[in-house]
Amino acid sequence: MKLQALRTIEGTIIKQHGMKRVLIIFIFCSLSLGCSSDDTAQPSKIALHPPEWLQGSWKQYELCGSLCHELEISEDNIKIITWGGANVFDLLNTAKNSQARSNASASIEENIVSENKYEFIFTTFEGEMINYRMKYNFILLDSTTVSFSQNSYEYKMKKF
Repeated sequence: MKLQALRTIEGTIIKQHGMKRVLIIFIFCSLSLGCSSDDTAQPSKIALHPPEWLQGSWKQYELCGSLCHELEISEDNIKIITWGGANVFDLLNTAKNSQARSNASASIEENIVSENKYEFIFTTFEGEMINYRMKYNFILLDSTTVSFSQNSYEYKMKKF
């Protein structure tokens, strides 16, 4: 019954508007469906580019006991080590793991503010919601000392 009604409507449209209009409508609908958004889009490339003066190993030198922070900084990654090595936060690996999960992503927004100040914001997302967001700042105080901050916490670090 429904199929017969559709055929009747289709026949009426073709008779009234001609085959060209029906063909144009069909092509337009096909293109619209073919151009719909792709939910399987590839994740954006995640990269870090710490300046040369920041690359190397750094350790918090203020009184901190076993809570001291250490930093391992290469030309393309930053690892934040706490609790005497019990906790290692590998930024690049964390970002890539977020990108690999379905409905998750990560971003790194870098900014070289000046020749002695580098900062970036690291964010992970679950769908459209922010899961984790942290701002990191590094200021070169002298050739062996940097000020390192995570959001509002600041640490003095020495190169070792």
